[in-house]
Amino acid sequence: MEAVPHSADSLDARLDALAHAASLLPWPLPRERDEAVCFEMARLLDALLVRVARGRGAIDVALGEGFAALSTGDRVLRLGYAGIGDYSREVLGVAASTAQKMARLARELRGRPLLRAAVRSGEVSVRQAEAVLPVAHGEAEATWVARARLEKVRALKAAVKGPAALEDEEKWTRMRTEVPPELRPGLDEALSLGRRILGATAIKRSC
Repeated sequence: MEAVPHSADSLDARLDALAHAASLLPWPLPRERDEAVCFEMARLLDALLVRVARGRGAIDVALGEGFAALSTGDRVLRLGYAGIGDYSREVLGVAASTAQKMARLARELRGRPLLRAAVRSGEVSVRQAEAVLPVAHGEAEATWVARARLEKVRALKAAVKGPAALEDEEKWTRMRTEVPPELRPGLDEALSLGRRILGATAIKRSC
């Protein structure tokens, strides 16, 4: 139990706790017949791994800030690379597009301290943060960070897109026109065909 860190501890502390817990286990592991002991050990190790996994956001933010710093001026050129994409791919094994995305996120988070802190603590994932970036600023930041802690990425994207979608929605207007009698049969046939297609699509989706 002493090895399980508090959720507010740093990522380094979580990794150290995991290493400490692992050092207590003999290798190869002896066969344990007591199910209660096995269950307790599994529970504690799971708690440690969860803490470490939640530190992924802190790693992504730190890498992004490093990439953003390297892209300033000619810093990356002085290291012998054409850009942060080349540096990240050849030195760190990180895809160029991923490095650029991390740097862009880090820059955006500079003006969003609440969202940045939530990502670093593991309360909000990187994808959740990216979903609310367009609206999580100023007085609205705290509200969107609170939503990001609770809602999934798809729901967040829909919530962010909702108001904009309503503004950009095409305005429909009703119009009337006269159809000559000789063209009426063709129009009726086209409308009937359209209804059948829509009906078949609805049936297909329901199956």
